Amino acid sequence: MKYTAGSFSANDTLAVGITFTDQDQISSWALDSVQKAVALGLLKGMGDGFFAPVDSATRAQSAVVIYRLL
Repeated sequence: MKYTAGSFSANDTLAVGITFTDQDQISSWALDSVQKAVALGLLKGMGDGFFAPVDSATRAQSAVVIYRLL
């Protein structure tokens, strides 16, 4: 099934394995949401294999996520 932002609900599950170099730094409470956001194509990491979960998102990075959501 293809998911779009409008058809995804909190009860849906997506099986996706993330392979970021620093995935062990993703908080346990956020891991499921990160996996879903990656599966939906909203998040893709930093481009060098890192996710940078402890860094703040820049304005440009936030804009890209909003653009992908639309």
